[in-house]
Amino acid sequence: MAFCMIDIDHFKNLNDTWGHQAGDQVLQEVSQLLSEGLRKSDPVGRYGGEEFGVVLGGCGPDKAQVLCERLRASVEAHNFQVKGQAVKVTVSLGLSWAQVDTEIGETDLIQRADEALYRAKEGGRNRLVCQEL
Repeated sequence: MAFCMIDIDHFKNLNDTWGHQAGDQVLQEVSQLLSEGLRKSDPVGRYGGEEFGVVLGGCGPDKAQVLCERLRASVEAHNFQVKGQAVKVTVSLGLSWAQVDTEIGETDLIQRADEALYRAKEGGRNRLVCQEL
């Protein structure tokens, strides 16, 4: 099982520059891109603010990384339009996973993904950082 935390990069700047309605529009479009890029069995939801969480069940680390990188690239490549202007939007991702025989609670899995997300942001944003339990 794997869990991915996804955060829209520089979202506060987007809200401050374009307004909260534009921010809401970007949130909706990112949500749609994430949903379209996942398997039907992978639930995605808004975790808070501009963060999303994705549960990747039955997914080893290699497959989870491929899926998450595909999500990152799809957001980066998307043509976001805000008030008639092209706006560049990227996301940072933190991925954690546990092997089948590992006893781990969901809190630990989420915390590790959050730590990996923090490192992705520190490392320059628009990237995926992985952390095994």
